[in-house]
Amino acid sequence: MKERLVDLCRGMVRIPSLSGDEKKVADFIEQNMLNLGFDSVERDRYGNVTGRISLGSGGKRILFEGHMDHVDVSDPSKWTHDPYGAEVVDGRIYG
Repeated sequence: MKERLVDLCRGMVRIPSLSGDEKKVADFIEQNMLNLGFDSVERDRYGNVTGRISLGSGGKRILFEGHMDHVDVSDPSKWTHDPYGAEVVDGRIYG
């Protein structure tokens, strides 16, 4: 399970997604939600992806939320790791 989660995170890091150009990462997230068996996966007119897993009625709920865009890399030569490399070093994902 941990390896699958690391692979998912690395996949997202590898996709450039500047503000206003998040379609590729949204497609990636949507497809992964479908592959993981989410009960529903939707995309709104702005490109936001939401997914739901139903565990029954009542009880507590958990919400995970995040943004899909990032700032421009600018000068990749100033990075110690490739900004889209998603390298794993000492248990950390860089990118």
